[in-house]
Amino acid sequence: MNYAIPIPNPVSDLDARHVRMARSGLNLTVRDLAEISNVNKATIVRIEAGMPVRHSTLLAVKQALEARGALFYECDVSKKILVSV
Repeated sequence: MNYAIPIPNPVSDLDARHVRMARSGLNLTVRDLAEISNVNKATIVRIEAGMPVRHSTLLAVKQALEARGALFYECDVSKKILVSV
């Protein structure tokens, strides 16, 4: 039985843990992620610290992580976001 499905628009549900886990799992530095997502390094630090950022910024970071192989899933049972790299 499959308990995790890809989520179509998870940006609003992503948080600091998800970004940090995906970045770490892909062996990217904060600077690497900033460069590939065209987001300022300080903003990546803010995201990973749990501070608020614009939806479009988080979307750019999510798309950059996905382009490198990160997958974000929602667990059917717990409704938690899971990260796979």
